[in-house]
Amino acid sequence: MYNNSIASFADIVPYYNDMNAINDLGGTAVNIYGLNHEFHYNYVYNARRGFSASGQYCIYSNNHVNYFLGDAFRAVQNHTIFTYNKATNRMNVDNNADHPDSIQMFTNSNALSLFNVTITNNIFIADVDKERPFPDYMQGITGFDVYLERIIVANNIIVTATAHGVSLYAATRSFVIGNTMIDPSGDANIGVNLYNKAKYPPARDNVIINNFGEIKGGFSNLTVALDIGNIAVRALPADLNKYFMNWTAGDYRPRNGSIITAKGTGISTFPMLPTPKFPSSYDPVLEYMRYDVTGQARALPFDIGAVANQYASIPPGPAV
Repeated sequence: MYNNSIASFADIVPYYNDMNAINDLGGTAVNIYGLNHEFHYNYVYNARRGFSASGQYCIYSNNHVNYFLGDAFRAVQNHTIFTYNKATNRMNVDNNADHPDSIQMFTNSNALSLFNVTITNNIFIADVDKERPFPDYMQGITGFDVYLERIIVANNIIVTATAHGVSLYAATRSFVIGNTMIDPSGDANIGVNLYNKAKYPPARDNVIINNFGEIKGGFSNLTVALDIGNIAVRALPADLNKYFMNWTAGDYRPRNGSIITAKGTGISTFPMLPTPKFPSSYDPVLEYMRYDVTGQARALPFDIGAVANQYASIPPGPAV
């Protein structure tokens, strides 16, 4: 698709194969080029890859990629927004020959960097349908092979057996805020990872706030300017409901009295950093601290993770 299109409310099935013959799948369901596209409320299933976002100034919202082999979403151009999407039920039929990411950031052009990608309010769960053929893990939100700048990853739920909850290698001036990352196997130490990569400029001046994971993160003071309000809990899956209302049923609200309820950093305590390191206006980024994964305003003091506990509305689900 090229320039100024809007696609919504479609079911996209690139290959009508029997599920037991899904190794025939190849390619990407939707490839987007050019500028100013919008994709809303589309359902992609039985695909190797879901959406490849190769166009700038594009928005992907409320799409669901289900039963897929490779990346559910790919962000390969600047100025792209992914919000309120879902990726579920990754499979593997060819020995991990493809990328296994919910969203992977890289560039398919001669550009060495990716700038201004916003990934918010998404739900990525690897293993919902336990009866599906060829079940496998998936990685979370990743950017391994590109220099990243001004990336915002906020209020996402990521449930999968991998260490890569949010992994941004060679990132600078980027923000990871209020994400919930759970490893249902209890073995993978899921969390936030920020590292340098040899062929790119050093990772610097990133902000990590109010995230829940199983490790505090693979990062250092050299890569991170602010590390506030993050919680790392090593727990067996059965013990995670000490912190959440009922995570296996899709209810990720913090449980009253837990160490993640009302323990997050609030906006009033967020220090303003020197403007040479960050944009002069903080409002667009701080806005993501004010709302949870459902889009509802958080009450102060903030909870840690993607969901605020004050709501009794339908849990964001799905169950695992």
